Amino acid sequence: MQFPGSDFSAILQRNKEDFASIYDTLRWITSAEADHAADERAELLKQAHHRISWTHNETKPYYLNLSPGCRMCGSGAWSCLFVNGICNAECFYCPTEQTSPDIPTTSSIQFKHPRDYVDYLRVFDFKGVSISGGEPFLTFDRTMQFISAIKRHFGDKIYLWLYTNGMLTSNDKLLQLGDAGVDEIRFNIGATGYRLDHVRKAVNVINHVTVEIPAVPERYDLLKQKVREMEDTGVDFFNLHQIRCTPYNYKKLLDRNYTFLHGPAISILESELTALKLLNYVIAENIKLPVNYCSLVYRNRFQTAGVRRRAALCIKRPYEDITAAGLIRSLSVRGNLKTIDRCAAHLRSRHDTDEMWHLDSSRERLYFNEEVSPLIDMDGLSLVVSYHVTTLRSFLTYRNLYREIYLNEKKKVVIERGPACREIVLTGGDINRFCRQILCNDFTNNDSGGTFAVSGITENSKRREVTPAEWETIIRSEYLQSGLAEYS
Repeated sequence: MQFPGSDFSAILQRNKEDFASIYDTLRWITSAEADHAADERAELLKQAHHRISWTHNETKPYYLNLSPGCRMCGSGAWSCLFVNGICNAECFYCPTEQTSPDIPTTSSIQFKHPRDYVDYLRVFDFKGVSISGGEPFLTFDRTMQFISAIKRHFGDKIYLWLYTNGMLTSNDKLLQLGDAGVDEIRFNIGATGYRLDHVRKAVNVINHVTVEIPAVPERYDLLKQKVREMEDTGVDFFNLHQIRCTPYNYKKLLDRNYTFLHGPAISILESELTALKLLNYVIAENIKLPVNYCSLVYRNRFQTAGVRRRAALCIKRPYEDITAAGLIRSLSVRGNLKTIDRCAAHLRSRHDTDEMWHLDSSRERLYFNEEVSPLIDMDGLSLVVSYHVTTLRSFLTYRNLYREIYLNEKKKVVIERGPACREIVLTGGDINRFCRQILCNDFTNNDSGGTFAVSGITENSKRREVTPAEWETIIRSEYLQSGLAEYS
């Protein structure tokens, strides 16, 4: 599903605010360059069309296969533990400064003790864990403590992978990781001049060995040579990332004369095109090395939605729903006492719906889950739609509704829910349109948005038209956009 383009103005404004001091120094793509690049990308995807597969709304193309960790990543079933914040490499594309040992952290929650993190994984029912940094080998004892605790408690119920630049790998340490139950190890060979000697040590020791690097345009010819070497070495997966621009790495990216793309996160045009060229090269040469392209838009959409959805499950009310975008959706009908009482009486007669609706104290508003929407006669009523976003915290802000979740007797986390937008009131034909398109997922009769006659409009439910901006808010709150990012 492609969304209306008017959201670009909001993205542009956000990029200007987030990068206020450096915005004008970046070489942003021009309209002509965007058209040319879009044509080039379309041709690359056309060439690969019959040999690649897609996942996650066509934001992640891959050849042959995906690692189990990559499959978990987009579904939100995975937790990434940053075991430290220090690194011994100096990769120009690194998005953050890595100079502090830090306390192991995930989703802004710190975990000093492996037991607390194990309880976190248990309470939130994670199926996968990645250990990242920084460089996990720089605090190897700490890394092993967490890995051992996770695998001792969950065994094969948790798929666990570890990221490393490989500089500090040794046969002894790799054997320790393998014995502890690490399922996959991912090497950033860009940090070591694209050498594979560290990777070779891990083959036949760790079940799955992956090379995972940003797609660096200047290294395209070298990487064409390396994919053959990876295949011969026994690498199981080759993951290519799109380079991301941050206030930390922008100067080094500027030095390379890259083209910057607007978006929820600023990305590099040439990095995406390089990844797709490599994908085509592997296919054309019939190299039996599974390759996937991890676009920045995939990470922004699906990783974010996965985090939100997991928290939303813990704080949503029984009569609320969770959208594909990971937001909590609250539906209610509003009207006079007589009309609302009639709806409530009908729902009371259906005992299987008891937890799926709620009548507020004024008796002028009835909340309901989408499953019972067919049982509600909306004639004479307004339909009110609201969306809430969840945030996982280690402390209370007292700014929003919240739920405290105790992981054990000493450790707790807080889930807050706050409004993602203003309430949207629908009447008349807009109610029909919402029920058909959103609740029934039927876009075959896409009336452009006005209202059309619905019987029983009352004084308390005066007809109003939903504005295009409001409808766009609904669509964006419900769905994750499909396809790779537009160039802008």
